[in-house]
Amino acid sequence: VALLHAYEALEEELDNHGPLSFPSLHHPHELARKESLEDDVEFFFGDNWKGLDECRPTPATVDYVNRIRFIAQTEPLLLL
Repeated sequence: VALLHAYEALEEELDNHGPLSFPSLHHPHELARKESLEDDVEFFFGDNWKGLDECRPTPATVDYVNRIRFIAQTEPLLLL
């Protein structure tokens, strides 16, 4: 589940910054993983997984996602 939260943030920030900061390296359709990870989580936790406590991000995951977002704002090339 942690990977889902991390990839969700990473893909969002890549979509926000990729087209302007590194257009020749931005390939969202080829590299997207969020949808597959959501399918995996749904398989293991059911259709209502988004409301489950087990699927909420841990404090460590929140820190990691916050770091992704910070890097996106300060040095978007490091997202690669």
